[in-house]
Amino acid sequence: MIAQCKQYLAQKLQAAGINAIYQTAEDSQKHHALPYALVSASMDLLSRQERLEYSPQRVAMEDDLVNGVRRVRWRTHKRHLQLRVAIVHRTEAEAEGVLTTFLASLDRRFLDASGNAVLINAEMASREDDGSLLRNQAGAEAIVFFEGGVYRDEELPLFNVPGTMALENEVTEEV
Repeated sequence: MIAQCKQYLAQKLQAAGINAIYQTAEDSQKHHALPYALVSASMDLLSRQERLEYSPQRVAMEDDLVNGVRRVRWRTHKRHLQLRVAIVHRTEAEAEGVLTTFLASLDRRFLDASGNAVLINAEMASREDDGSLLRNQAGAEAIVFFEGGVYRDEELPLFNVPGTMALENEVTEEV
């Protein structure tokens, strides 16, 4: 899920006008032409990795009457991921303008490779106060949260009748 979320953010940053996008802090520390962006794990030690939460829940069910099966999709775990997006531009106004365009372009959800929904929520945006930035550079950053899941599919027989079914005549008795 981490690679898909980073790829999604890179597409949205390119649509906002940022063509140079880096994945590691070491790459972003080198001299680059402006503007550029860094998509990395959050600086918080507890959220540097993807967090899993056991949460079994049935999320979808479909009956296939032709084949006589019921398909059920279960979410066994919730996956939580927090990514930091830092945008570096020439001026603070340009950096905040690109950040606003980027945040406006975020969808509520996207589908992962398996067709499961990954929810997106940007909860925090601020001006970047990083000592490594030169005086002719300004930055803005946002924290983007993703919530996906680990899913399991199962097929159950729709009709569990052993052998063939035989219809019996109605018996009517008068008393």
